Amino acid sequence: MENPDIGSYNVLLEAYSKNGDGVEFDEILKEIKNKGLEHDCTTYNHRILRFCKNKESVRAKKLLDEMVAKGVKPNSASYNMIIHGFCKVGDFESAQKVLERMLADGYVAPCSISYITLFQHMVKEGEFDSALNMCKEIIRRKWVPPFEAMDGLVKGLVEISKVEAAKEVVEKMKKRLKGNAADSWKTHEAALPL
Repeated sequence: MENPDIGSYNVLLEAYSKNGDGVEFDEILKEIKNKGLEHDCTTYNHRILRFCKNKESVRAKKLLDEMVAKGVKPNSASYNMIIHGFCKVGDFESAQKVLERMLADGYVAPCSISYITLFQHMVKEGEFDSALNMCKEIIRRKWVPPFEAMDGLVKGLVEISKVEAAKEVVEKMKKRLKGNAADSWKTHEAALPL
């Protein structure tokens, strides 16, 4: 019988993670170490996800540092889980730093999910100035922010007396949409307090 490779252990880590079994998860990590197996991107991502689920995003970020130091190339999920983890605890500054690092590291191209996650959480937490900047960047990159988050942003900007900024972002949004999406946005826009 062959010895299990890191891929086999990753399957176990995923199962224990999904079941919330931290004890067995840790046992598998010990076994990986005892067998002298090197972590791959998937192994690190399971560990990163576990930390983020437990609101330990700072530790997750340290794992990202370790990963890179050991020559393991992170993927977009590596960064996005940490961005989401920081957003869940309202630490948008750290989330933005991870996004900036993703851009600077150059391992993966930035994807809309990274930006939209940050944008949605900023809107949800009432960080409208930061959300406005993130929205502008999303539109500049030719992505389309979710209507629900846009609705929250526009209403929030109006609440804090930034009606002109709200109107500007609505106009930019209109220019990004085509076909059925543009029609849906018109209906949505009609209900906005502008």
